[in-house]
Amino acid sequence: MKRIFSILFLSLCFASAAHATTWYVRTDGGTATECTGKTNAPYPGSGKGKACAYNHPFYLVTNNTDGSKFAWKIAGGDTVQFEDVGPYYIGQALKGVGQSWLACVGDNLDCVLPALPAGTAAKPTRFLGKNAGSCHTAGHTGTLNPTQWIGLNADFWMLSIMDTSNVDVECFDFTQPDQCSMGGTGFLPHDQICSNGANNFVKHGLMLSYLTGQGPSNAKVADLSIHGLGGEAISGGKMNKAAGDVMNLTDIYLYGNGGAGFDSDAGGCGNSCESVGTVNIAHWVVNWNGCVEVKPNGGTIGGKGYTDCTDQSHSGYGDGFTMIAEGNSTWNISDISVNWNTQDGFDGLHMGDDPTTTPLVNISRLSAQGNMGQQIKTGGDITLRNSWVNTNCRRLAYPFADNPADYNKVLGDFCRAGPIGNAIQLLDGRYAIIQNNTTLGYSHTMWAFLCVEGQKCGRGTKVVFQNNLNYGTQDPNSGDIATPAGLYFGEDQFAITNPFANPGSAIDHNLWFGVRGTGPFRACPQDIHEKNAVCKDPLLMGEVQTGKEQDGLTPFPRANSPALKAGAAITGITADFTGAPHSTPPAIGAFSSPAGAGLQSHR
Repeated sequence: MKRIFSILFLSLCFASAAHATTWYVRTDGGTATECTGKTNAPYPGSGKGKACAYNHPFYLVTNNTDGSKFAWKIAGGDTVQFEDVGPYYIGQALKGVGQSWLACVGDNLDCVLPALPAGTAAKPTRFLGKNAGSCHTAGHTGTLNPTQWIGLNADFWMLSIMDTSNVDVECFDFTQPDQCSMGGTGFLPHDQICSNGANNFVKHGLMLSYLTGQGPSNAKVADLSIHGLGGEAISGGKMNKAAGDVMNLTDIYLYGNGGAGFDSDAGGCGNSCESVGTVNIAHWVVNWNGCVEVKPNGGTIGGKGYTDCTDQSHSGYGDGFTMIAEGNSTWNISDISVNWNTQDGFDGLHMGDDPTTTPLVNISRLSAQGNMGQQIKTGGDITLRNSWVNTNCRRLAYPFADNPADYNKVLGDFCRAGPIGNAIQLLDGRYAIIQNNTTLGYSHTMWAFLCVEGQKCGRGTKVVFQNNLNYGTQDPNSGDIATPAGLYFGEDQFAITNPFANPGSAIDHNLWFGVRGTGPFRACPQDIHEKNAVCKDPLLMGEVQTGKEQDGLTPFPRANSPALKAGAAITGITADFTGAPHSTPPAIGAFSSPAGAGLQSHR
C-alpha cells in the first residue's frame, strides 16, 4: 500500500512538473497561426503550426485583436522567455510607428495585456527579458541589454501584475516613441502635451494596482528600466495579502517620466490600500521625473538630457518615490538614489498616516539631491542610517548640462512645502532612529519633526538622533533666511513637544555648522538635551561654491575633518554609505573616510 501511495505521489509530481511550459518570443518568430510559441527557433518562412517562437507577446493571449476578450494562453507557473532585445511595440500603431497588434473595442484600458497569471511559491510564473540573470551593471547604475518594449497610442499600462502572486518579471526596458508629457496641461506648448490619438505615449509603465484594487503578493521585479513615458513609471500599491508574504523589487531605474517615478496611491486610496507583509527595495535610481527624456535619446537613457519639466503649480506631478498609509508592513529600503525630480525626492512621510497601524520603515544608503521639495520624508517606526542629501531645492532653476536651455521654462515651485530638507513624521508609541547621516544645503530647515495630522505627539514619542553631520550653506536666491535651521518641531496640526526630553530618546555626537537656531534651539548644540556636539567646520572636500547651482558641494570629509573618529559606536552599524568599514571610533556622518569621494552620482 505504501508503494502504491509513493508511486501515486511521484506520478502527481511529474504531472505537475510536466504542466509547466516555456514560451519563446523573438522578433524573427511567427504569428500564432504560423508557430506554436514553444520552441526557441525562428519561423522558417512558410507553413502553419511550426515549432518556432512567437514574434510578439500579444500572441501569448487567446484573442489578440480584441482587448476586451483577452485571456492568457500561458498558465500559472509557465515561463515566457524573450530571446532578443526587440524592440516590441505594445499597443495600437499610430502615425506609422510599429505594427498594429491590437484592434481594440472601447478605451485604452481595454487595449492592454491582462495581469500575469499567478504561479506558486515552488513554481512562479516567469516573464523574462533576453539577459535575465545578468541584466544590470556591476555598479547597479542601470540595466544591461534588456528587452525593450515601446508603448503606443496612449496605452494605459505596458505590463500589469495587479492582484496576482508568485510572478517573476526581469530584464525589460519600457519607453515610448514621442517626446511629450501628461503634465503641464495649459502651460506646456500644445505639441509637448500627450494627447490621445495624437501621440504615441504611455500612461503607466508597470501597474501594481488600479484604484483601490489589490496589488501583487510574493512577486519579484528585477532589472527594469522605465524612462521617457508621458505618465507615471510605476503605479499602485496594496502589496501582499498576508503577513508572511514578501515582495522583492530590485535594480529598478526610473528616469525622465512625465509623472511620478513610483506612486503607491493608484487613485483614491487613503487608508484603504495598505500593504502587509514585507517589501524589499534595493538598488533603485529615480531621477528627473516630472520631466521628459529628450527624444531620440541617442541610444542611452537620458543621452540628450531632459526637458518639458512641470511641477505641482503647473498641473504637473513629479515626485520621485512616494508611499501612502502602508499599514502593518515592513519596508526594507537600501541603496536608492533619488535626484532632480520636480516635487519631493523620497516621499514616505504619509506611510504612517493611519494611526491604527504602524509600518516598520528601515532605510539605509539613500541619497537625494536637487529635488524641488523635500529630499527625504518618512513616517512609521523609522530607522534611517548611512544616508546623505543635498537640500539644493532650487537646482532646477538653473541651467543643467545636457538639458535644453528651456527645460525648466514653466517650473516655479522651487523649495515647495517648507522648505524642508528632511521631514520625519512621528506619533505617540512610535520611534525614529536617525544615525550616521549627512545633510548639506540651504533648505530653511534641515530636519523637521512633525506629528500625524490631527494626532498628538507627547511623552510617548521616541527619537534617537546620533552621529549626524549637518552642513548649512547660503541660499543662492538670497531669501529672507539665508542659512538653514538645524531642527524644527511642527506647529498647528503637526504640533509636537520636544521629543528629546522623552524617555528612550537621545541626541548626541552630531556635527552642526552653518546653521541657525530658532525658538529654543541654538546654532550648536542644537538642543538643550544634546550631548557631545561638534561645532566645527566639517572640512568637506567640496565646500567652495561657484554660482547659484552649488554643484561643487560634496558630502565627503577631508582627511583632517573633525567629523572623522568623532562619533559614538552604534550597535548594528559597521560600515558607511560606500560599504567601507567604520573606523574606531566611527565618523560622524554617512562617510567614514575621504575614500567616498570616488563615488559617482547617477545622472
